[in-house]
Amino acid sequence: INAEFFFFFFFSWSLCFHMAAEILAALAAHGVDPEYALKSADRAKGKCRTDLRPEEWGKLGFATRQLGLLDGEAVRQRDTVHRLNVHHCSHEEFSKRYEVTLTPVVLTGVMDQWRAWRRWTPLKLLDILGEHHFNCGTDDDGRTVQIRFKNFLYYAFTQQEDSPLYIFDGNFHKRGRHSIPEAERGARGGGSLCYDYSLPSYFTADLLRFCGHRNRPPYRWFVVGPARSGTNMHQDPLGTSAWNALVMGHKRWVLFPPDVPKSVVRPSGLMGDKEAITWFANVYPMFQQPEYTGPRPIEILQSPGEVVYVPSGWWHAVLNLDFTIAITQNFASEKQFPLVLKRMRCSRPKLTRYYLKVLQRERPDLAQVAHEVGRGTYNFHGMLKTSAPIRDCLLGYESSSTSSSSTITSSSDSDSSDSSRRDAKRRSVGRKQSPPPRQ
Repeated sequence: INAEFFFFFFFSWSLCFHMAAEILAALAAHGVDPEYALKSADRAKGKCRTDLRPEEWGKLGFATRQLGLLDGEAVRQRDTVHRLNVHHCSHEEFSKRYEVTLTPVVLTGVMDQWRAWRRWTPLKLLDILGEHHFNCGTDDDGRTVQIRFKNFLYYAFTQQEDSPLYIFDGNFHKRGRHSIPEAERGARGGGSLCYDYSLPSYFTADLLRFCGHRNRPPYRWFVVGPARSGTNMHQDPLGTSAWNALVMGHKRWVLFPPDVPKSVVRPSGLMGDKEAITWFANVYPMFQQPEYTGPRPIEILQSPGEVVYVPSGWWHAVLNLDFTIAITQNFASEKQFPLVLKRMRCSRPKLTRYYLKVLQRERPDLAQVAHEVGRGTYNFHGMLKTSAPIRDCLLGYESSSTSSSSTITSSSDSDSSDSSRRDAKRRSVGRKQSPPPRQ
């Protein structure tokens, strides 16, 4: 273990220690009962993972061993992904260099004017959202598990668990709506968290909006989690791409191209309990062995202010190295619309029929593309400027892969809307459903 690791670890530990002390003092000032807060967390844990008792969430000892998993400096040395300042690259250039080539990239300069920079700190969110309940997982029947934000903060800064609870909330636009005085809302953009950020300029043309608010699959999440929480290896659903904007903390990313087989990135014999920390502890080391000759991963150390772009079909796993706050969203751009439609036709035929009717009215040009995709005459080879194995893999892939983890699995892996979930429950009461993935 080198000196850089000790410096990074000591600096991170010192920062987290002082932050934790400040947060715990603020929670005490807000009247948070430590015993009640931990009992609330235990109730949530009991619902999220029925295979473990609450006291068993730290049985593997990842909080005190395997320190290399959280070694940000080591990840930084392996991080070769390009950083792109959005102020120095046009939309057309971004599309040419990254979108049609399906190349991951880290964007900078996106969050310069975001109000989230000022508001999204633990202390300020405690003042704004302390009494609000947030989603932190699902139970065995697919029902949402929630925890009050102030209780989650106490739990997050005192726990010593292997894979802690992780807020991954798709209804964050309903939180904090009354946190700004009525007289100031017009000038300050409203009180909801969704007014604290704006879409990155490259991703504003999200074509899934034509599905309608009620029919659209879940697509955006407010994400808060302590060290060792994260998302297991997965692909996002329906061929969508994703962006993840980090406001606070550090995230460790591992990505593989779409053509890498699932058996390689999710080997059944090493997956263990399917938690993110378990993947990084059991599976990741396999790719670093001298005798390993298979595909190598791309690694990213995401820092505050950076936005990670994950193209369609890319495998990715994420581990939080410290306390993190982020916003993430899945989308369908015009360049990748044919891929998304191809997946949607196979996995969501009812939604596709509605979607195509709306496109006929709102975007007849895209409706024509959809017609060509349906007839099999669309020129995918001309659209995708990527390698033949990746192109062939994406065109032959007919269903999205999701991961099940109490560490939520990505952004977007819940590919059904609320109404479709209710329909499914009426058809099969009590059937187990996978939780939405988290990042």
